[in-house]
Amino acid sequence: MPAAATLVLATILGTSEARSQEIQLTSDPLDHLNPQWSPNGQWIAYERVENGKSQLFKIASSGGSEVSLLPGEGAFNHFNPRWSPIPDAQGFLWIAYAGDEAGKLRPFVVREDGAVKRQRTEDPVTDRPHRMPRWSPDGTWLVFERGQVLPSEASSIYRVYSSITFGSGVAADVSRDIYPIALHRYDYAPGGAFVLDLMATRPVWSPATSPSNPTFGYIVHERRKDHLTTDRKLKELDFQGSDTGEGPPNTNFPMDLYKLGDTHSPEWKFNGNKIVFASNQFPPGSPCAGGVDYEIAWIKADGTNLTCVTNNPDSVNDDQPAWSFSAICSRIAFRRRTGDGPGEIWVAGETSGSGETLASEGTEDHGNPQWSPADASRVVYQQLTNGRWQLVTKVVFCPIHP
Repeated sequence: MPAAATLVLATILGTSEARSQEIQLTSDPLDHLNPQWSPNGQWIAYERVENGKSQLFKIASSGGSEVSLLPGEGAFNHFNPRWSPIPDAQGFLWIAYAGDEAGKLRPFVVREDGAVKRQRTEDPVTDRPHRMPRWSPDGTWLVFERGQVLPSEASSIYRVYSSITFGSGVAADVSRDIYPIALHRYDYAPGGAFVLDLMATRPVWSPATSPSNPTFGYIVHERRKDHLTTDRKLKELDFQGSDTGEGPPNTNFPMDLYKLGDTHSPEWKFNGNKIVFASNQFPPGSPCAGGVDYEIAWIKADGTNLTCVTNNPDSVNDDQPAWSFSAICSRIAFRRRTGDGPGEIWVAGETSGSGETLASEGTEDHGNPQWSPADASRVVYQQLTNGRWQLVTKVVFCPIHP
């Protein structure tokens, strides 16, 4: 990890002229990582590392003072902040994160003003970590990865009630279902046979529902054959979850979405009909099948219509894709590395095959681009400059690919 990092906010304007406009959000000599936009675009939540501990902070997207969401909890770690998709019944947004306040990693939710915090899971049988929580489209559920303690154990995908009352719905029961329920457990096969050869990791809930599953939507996740396998594949869960929290684990294995090479970092398009990812292997005849390095591509939510976004020569690797929230100007931001060089931030259209550089400052490193919501006019990302992450803005051409 670099000695210090600063968040960088980039403003992307829909013109072909090159200009830059920079807003530096943080400047203290600490690491500021994993930035995430609030759905109203007003705030950015992130991890600030101090004294070896990762703390949860937010800052106005227009700049200003850093605000601790969990003051007085400097002895604990807080990872992977994610905003609720909508405000609660009182108008507050919430942030889900993985924290070790309970002595082991568990999902928590904290209100955006820091006034209310709730632990959402417990696991009295094992000490397995519960990490990387993500919200359902309506905010009712959290999906997360239950990891392994022993190398021989499998990682599984679980869900739990968020405990938040959204909209005008029935008031949430704070105490309900703090013991997580399996969406798909890779240590059970159909028929109840016990297996320990599959790893389910990094679940990402679709941001929208669909006609075939109008209540909950879908969950895409990475899968590895076992804890020693490096190649990752994409799977999809059709969550029809039970409200009772009772009964055996879901023994329906999820659908294969993409099984070639090492495929990772899936992210949904804002309308839930496509999934973008990075992979180092494609079918014969595919436009991006010629090399062995990583390219950005997308598929429809049913696994069809593979489309290559980038097609680079060997030694150029693209990863960390993020899809914009605009139906008018649909773009994908991603990180690009050439050989052993630093990461650059690039932006491309859905089917552009190339892209334009957003951030490339010599030997400085960049990563983790995230679009602003609704208008997709800005990107926040991490940029390491003289030991700190900086914010860079650049105007790029806006390819129209709805």
